[in-house]
Amino acid sequence: MKKLTFLLTLALALATAVAFAQSQINAPPSSEPAPTVNSVDTGAPVDVEIYIEDEEAQPPDHPPLDQVPPMPMPDASAGTVTFGEDVANVVYDPSTGEEIQINPGPSSLFGDFGNYVEGYNGSDGAEGGTDLDLLMTFGNMYTVNPQEFPWRMNVKLLMQFGSRYFVCSGAMVDAETVFTAGHCVFEHGGAGWADNIWVYPGWDGGAHDPDAEFFGEAKSSLLLSNTGWTTNGDVNWDVGAIRVTRAVGALTGWYGYVWDGSCSWHLGKTYHNPSYPSESCGGGLHTGTDMYYWFGNFDSCPTSNNLQIDTSGGCFNAGWGGMSGSGFYYIDGSSRYVHATASTSNRSTWFRAARLYGSFVTGTGGLQDFIRDSRGSSFDLQALDMASSGGTTFQAGSTLPNITHLATNPTNGTSNDTFQFRVYLSSNDNISSSDTLISTRTLTWNFAAMGSVIVGSSGMTIPANTPPGTYWLGVEYDPGVDGNSSNNDTDDWDALPIVVTAAPSYRLTVSKSGTGNGTVSSTPSGIDCGSDCNEDYTSGTSVTLSASPASDSTFGGWSGACSGSSPTCTLTMSAARSVTAKFNKRTYRLSVTKSGTGTGTVESSPAGINCGTDCSEDYTAGTSVTLKATPSGGSTFGGWGGACSGS
Repeated sequence: MKKLTFLLTLALALATAVAFAQSQINAPPSSEPAPTVNSVDTGAPVDVEIYIEDEEAQPPDHPPLDQVPPMPMPDASAGTVTFGEDVANVVYDPSTGEEIQINPGPSSLFGDFGNYVEGYNGSDGAEGGTDLDLLMTFGNMYTVNPQEFPWRMNVKLLMQFGSRYFVCSGAMVDAETVFTAGHCVFEHGGAGWADNIWVYPGWDGGAHDPDAEFFGEAKSSLLLSNTGWTTNGDVNWDVGAIRVTRAVGALTGWYGYVWDGSCSWHLGKTYHNPSYPSESCGGGLHTGTDMYYWFGNFDSCPTSNNLQIDTSGGCFNAGWGGMSGSGFYYIDGSSRYVHATASTSNRSTWFRAARLYGSFVTGTGGLQDFIRDSRGSSFDLQALDMASSGGTTFQAGSTLPNITHLATNPTNGTSNDTFQFRVYLSSNDNISSSDTLISTRTLTWNFAAMGSVIVGSSGMTIPANTPPGTYWLGVEYDPGVDGNSSNNDTDDWDALPIVVTAAPSYRLTVSKSGTGNGTVSSTPSGIDCGSDCNEDYTSGTSVTLSASPASDSTFGGWSGACSGSSPTCTLTMSAARSVTAKFNKRTYRLSVTKSGTGTGTVESSPAGINCGTDCSEDYTAGTSVTLKATPSGGSTFGGWGGACSGS
């Protein structure tokens, strides 16, 4: 591990991967549901072939969540640091191994309360919740539904320290920031900082596949703690934070947070604590697959920055492994503010939490700088959560219901523009331009800082030639719409899994009429009538019929499902169709004239000419016509000329 130590009291200006942006910490414009807007189809051509060649997205490379042991809780007596001493905030970049220590300025502890940052309820604007705001001693824990608000703002963490893996809990405090315990990001058993941390908001314990979870997963990119924990192992300083690479908080929402406040103020508030206990307590309980919740008031402030619950022991009234890092929050009106994180327990009589304190939050290099830097000031559009308004099983060739995704800007930048994106049908959850393009669309929107919009896309069609099977729908915004194109597509959990069933087939039957000869052929192939006059086509197939008369015939027009006299006809196979092509023999005119001084008549067999007066007739090609000349009295037949000869 490369360790760089800086003790600064001024704004941070370092030539490292970490640069703290000077922008405000604001909640999104509103905790109302994200607005909805319909995208516009540009009419650009779509793919007519199905592409299935790209590789699927790789699942997280870690053991199954329910098989990973809890992070050991720290020793409450280990390490002591007096508040007021130089305790630096510490930022760690796992990708480079760089650790940066920053002097935050004076510590602020047990001062007057009044410092807070608002949270956000998520893109659906969830309200209410089943957390109970009653002032009482912490009662027994019970399970809750992690998909619901506010439980979905709590996360299960899986940390990798070299070849070892552990689990903790945590709480979202921004779109891309998790608040947790210091010992969940930095381990004193020799490993130091975590190599990787996977974050699972609202994990339900029901599957090992992140794509099957309520909100998918996110992965760490930067870690935060302080030297009171990383150097001294003092539980008073057992606080930390994680920056993640996916703005999952835009879906789940996040807690507001507070810091400071007197001991008496803390003891007079009701706190709520959801977590994932993962340490066996007997009876097959606490397997790490359930989210538990309890609430009540803290009983004491045993050390300078710890809050304590006096517990009675057992599975449901004690602190257990896996609860480490879970947030303790309180409710004020409709807002929820996390104030402390679960730190350590003796598993029987007490459970302690480490409080958010002033210099860790507002000091240079602290939580607010960490969040500011996570957000940044440059607009960055992320595409999340493809969803269907009407089921997920569709017939090939059918029109899809309205398909939505969340376009979110988890930054302090803004953009008022028209953004182009493409909708793809993929054989896996790795959405890319190598998949089957089914629509090109535009979104026109004015994105505020930390703003989101639900984008609807209607009128799209599953290609009729799509083989039956499991597919994924996803979007990809064009490169250049923002400052970071690597997160512009809905991969993994954010792609929508669908099932495509076979399109029905309909029979096209061709018949011929008329006196002539000819053939009818089709594009796509299947009919060559001649002899093959029937073919089954999948629903939605566009078939073009071409009539070709024989040399002695002409095309006389269509009837049935086709009409008109053009030799080609195009029809869409949305039902069984019958078409008749008429061919007529070519006709030639036979004209008879009479000459000489005498009189007489000429008649034909077959009938048609009686010349006398009717001296011309049209006969179909190949007709054998016999002409008979009959002279009148006083006249004789003098012979033929023209096409006939002789006397």
